[in-house]
Amino acid sequence: MKKILRLPVVAARQAALIFRDLKMSLRLPAVQSETENGITYRGMHRSELTSINNLYVLMNGGSNIALARRFVYWLVGNKIVIVVSKKEQGEEKIIGLNMFYFNKKDVRQNTIHDGFVGIEHSFQGLGIGSRLRRKGVVNFGGTYLSGISSRIDVDNKASLAVTLKVGAEPVEQYTDPVTGAERYYLINWFDK
Repeated sequence: MKKILRLPVVAARQAALIFRDLKMSLRLPAVQSETENGITYRGMHRSELTSINNLYVLMNGGSNIALARRFVYWLVGNKIVIVVSKKEQGEEKIIGLNMFYFNKKDVRQNTIHDGFVGIEHSFQGLGIGSRLRRKGVVNFGGTYLSGISSRIDVDNKASLAVTLKVGAEPVEQYTDPVTGAERYYLINWFDK
């Protein structure tokens, strides 16, 4: 019975998330395509949502992208999801992604949240993560937004190094209430 009573609350939260992401995203330009060393960085195409979710599942402990986020990404993924692809045997293969969204704190700060960066294991260590982060800064830096926020575990040295390298600064260290991990909340302000 409790689950049935919670459904309207959950539905209202998901609707608010969708509305917030769409409202903030519609004013953004589509991510422009660039190719460097045979690797392409571009906005997501709607037809790639299933592939993006499958890659996310592999890199995120078996969890799917939340349904409300998938809906938002289907609508405006070309503006807030950066895809990394490479041609292999004549086919374009998605090898990485950087997914953004807006949380309440981002709306107050006029920032966008860098929610997930993932690169297929065989392509890690090639500078793709750094390039993805820089692409986000370039893409969103020329818009109405003031910066990019991120949350990174203190012990995730590789991700932390890449994020600091592109100009983010830790503004808070905290303990995640769900996982118990020590984390940094970082912001890359565009005016600096």
